[in-house]
Formats: sequence, C-alpha cells, structure tokens
Amino acid sequence: MFHVIQKSFSACLLAGAVVLLIGGCTNKYASDLTPELDLYSESGEQASLRQSRIVDNNGRLISEDLAKVFLFKEGSQLTRFPVP
Repeated sequence: MFHVIQKSFSACLLAGAVVLLIGGCTNKYASDLTPELDLYSESGEQASLRQSRIVDNNGRLISEDLAKVFLFKEGSQLTRFPVP
C-alpha cells in the first residue's frame, strides 16, 4: 500500500516538475519588467519630447546657417569700405 502511494506521489512530483520546466513560473510582469518604458530608458512621451526638441534645434540651426550663407545676418566682409 505504501509503495503505491509513493509511486503516485513521485509521478505527481515528476509531472509538476515537467510543467514548471516547460511553462515556467510566469506572471504578467515576467515578459515586460518595465511596461511604462517604450525604449531602453525612456517612456513614449519622453522619446517624443526629445525628438521634437531635436527637430526644433536642427531647424533653428539650419535657418541660422542659411541666414549667414545668404548674408541676411550681417553684410559681406570682402571689402573694408562700407557698401551703400
């Protein structure tokens, strides 16, 4: 009698071990430990703000460069004499 109980208990332990090995101990956080982050260290809102700030800075720098190229910012310095 004891031998039968021991075999069925061993079979249950083996089945439980197989289930744990195959399925693992999962929960809703195991697949995504930081659900609020879209990137490695930023949330979606932070990434969007960073991108819009970069685009704004690039636009300002390009317009400043074009103003210098087309001499809108200051006159040409090819001559020392004032040009009317």
